[in-house]
Amino acid sequence: MLCKRTLEELRVLMVNKPFNSKEEEIYFYKKVKPQVLSKLIYFVENFNIESKRPKTNNKAQRKYLDNYIQTLQAYFVNNQEFYFYFKRGATHLDEQYFLTKNAKVRLNKEEYQFFTDQSFSTSHCSTVATIIAYEKLIIKLKIEKYMKDLDDLNCK
Repeated sequence: MLCKRTLEELRVLMVNKPFNSKEEEIYFYKKVKPQVLSKLIYFVENFNIESKRPKTNNKAQRKYLDNYIQTLQAYFVNNQEFYFYFKRGATHLDEQYFLTKNAKVRLNKEEYQFFTDQSFSTSHCSTVATIIAYEKLIIKLKIEKYMKDLDDLNCK
């Protein structure tokens, strides 16, 4: 609820105080909004992971975690061009990706786009947020898997 409320407060701020420059708008949609939205995505995905987690032994849970990690990593493969653009810190396409006037450039809608309204989104701000969230989730899941490996070793 805090993430959703914060996103709504940011949206109201942006409606009431327009950006002074393209650079300011790009910074907001590339850096600021994705940080908040990524937390919402992280918590939603984490809830999905936990609600479907098998309640069986460590071996089954490790397999489940491996499968989920692969699913999350597939997102990076499916969005490889933009992923590398973002991770390299490139800026040459920022006007196409992070200005609201160009929001219609992206043909496929992001899975999490429904969390925000279209006047408060760009074609790739939710993609950045998803990348941030998934990277954190992958780290979390890999740590959990490692801990289950340690548990098994200690039990033997």
